[in-house]
Amino acid sequence: MATDFGDESGEKLFDWMLRVGQEAGQEALAKSAEGLAEAIRSTCASIEKSEGSGGAAAKTTEWAKLSMREFEDLPEYETLADMISSQLKKEGVEHAFANEGGKRFLVFKAKETPSVARAFRRIEESIPEACERAKGVLAKGEPLKERAARARAAAEQIAQKADKPREIEIAQARAK
Repeated sequence: MATDFGDESGEKLFDWMLRVGQEAGQEALAKSAEGLAEAIRSTCASIEKSEGSGGAAAKTTEWAKLSMREFEDLPEYETLADMISSQLKKEGVEHAFANEGGKRFLVFKAKETPSVARAFRRIEESIPEACERAKGVLAKGEPLKERAARARAAAEQIAQKADKPREIEIAQARAK
């Protein structure tokens, strides 16, 4: 499915929406998607505000930190953080997530602020399509447990194939 979006962050966005939707239904999916879009808009406004202050902070400070408070209030925060990280990597932004005083922050080089804003906007732009796709999958009714079972089975097959050369090596060594 990652090829449907062309990148890993798009697939993570879709998976997040699908899990939220399966757990609470299509109404919750739409509400969570709107919550994510609002958190992104708010984050972009914060970034633009810091850029609008003449960029003095970016000139005097090497690192910037962005509060992730609004994202923490959404379901599956860790998945959202992974999705944001994937998009930031795609933009070439060096970053990390940090905890400070019980709060979570995105830390990045201040000079990369425009790229951070661009990454968040790209995520926001992909929300409607991912939401519609997740609603379509929900309408088909494949439960998360079944999807997880299929993923586990596929992972086991891959692991077994990876172990085959090792098993052959062991058998050949024993035969000698």
